[in-house]
Amino acid sequence: MHYDYNFDFMRDRSFWFLFILFATGAVWASYKWIYEVDRWQMWTRRENIKELPARHYINRGGVLMEKEFVGFEKYHTNDKSLMDWYRMAFPEKFSGEAAK
Repeated sequence: MHYDYNFDFMRDRSFWFLFILFATGAVWASYKWIYEVDRWQMWTRRENIKELPARHYINRGGVLMEKEFVGFEKYHTNDKSLMDWYRMAFPEKFSGEAAK
């Protein structure tokens, strides 16, 4: 038989209870943070819709979504512009040796 004269079991129970509460609170706070960031972006779009450039947004079923820019030269005006970018990005593919 084990006698717990110092009430160590209460320390263990208190620790795990507080740990579970903290973990639950951390998960809730992370979901709440993501939700609030989306809300802040929505208000930025609503309040500044006249000042924001239209090319940065795309209309998806009535919902304005901000475009993600991969690089500075993502959109090209014509085929020559696109091919110039390819030559700059991949010079080994467009060198004289690769064309033969």
